Amino acid sequence: MASTPSDTAELVEAYAEHLSELTTILARDIRLLTDIARENGSQAAHALVPVLVQAITAAPATQILPKIYVVDSILKNVKDEVGQTYRTLLAPVIADAVVQAYRRCLADNASPTIKAKLDKVRKTWAEQQLVPASELAKMEAAAAAPALQGASPWAAPAPGVGYPPTYNVMAQQHQPQ
Repeated sequence: MASTPSDTAELVEAYAEHLSELTTILARDIRLLTDIARENGSQAAHALVPVLVQAITAAPATQILPKIYVVDSILKNVKDEVGQTYRTLLAPVIADAVVQAYRRCLADNASPTIKAKLDKVRKTWAEQQLVPASELAKMEAAAAAPALQGASPWAAPAPGVGYPPTYNVMAQQHQPQ
């Protein structure tokens, strides 16, 4: 039975609402959104992929990972033609969304943990060949960009910078000569 435009619109609205409410990493909610994607088939993928991308690109840095993890879960756990449809539709757009996520983390002065977890997801996608190499290269370039290295808020502080004065003194006393 084919879905009607109103069914699709309702699905998109409900899915977008669930994604917007996903502000922390909760496996139960990520599984639910993955199951909804799987159960609604390939037709729904055409409507839900833009919703997923929009959720990632619009999220504040602290809420990006839960959305990325939904995409990760779909890529890894939705099999057969439905999963292939998601992979095909996500392939040309996921890199730009992840690049925007990296930039958002930088702009929002996000925790280094967020970038590290984004890096881990990206590497997993590469290892499992879930995303085309050309798209992974875009993500890799963004992760390695000078703005995200060295002077970024994610860089380790220079020795003695950002630590309490007593720590700095103790660190100097314990350095090998």
